[in-house]
Amino acid sequence: MENQRKKNIAEHDRIDLMNAIKAKGEELRELIASIHAVVVPKLPPIEADASDTSDVIALTVNSDEWDPLKEADYPTYWLRQADCSFRTALMAATRAVAQPTSY
Repeated sequence: MENQRKKNIAEHDRIDLMNAIKAKGEELRELIASIHAVVVPKLPPIEADASDTSDVIALTVNSDEWDPLKEADYPTYWLRQADCSFRTALMAATRAVAQPTSY
């Protein structure tokens, strides 16, 4: 009986940990979205090229100033790296708590 009680307490602790991981994941998702809204450069308007008569519509960027290769340290690249790392960490933490027995 005592073993069953300890097992139930341990299971309850795992559920609490899993919920904490999920909550932290939502916080991190919101953080990534906030960072994206601030640091990712806004693209200039894109319009169809009216001089093109082919079936494929050519799109042109209406700015000589914007060049994605000149953007400082590619903020979108680093933001994607952060997002991927957060997701990987959350997945690893979830597996540590769940302790799956299969691959």
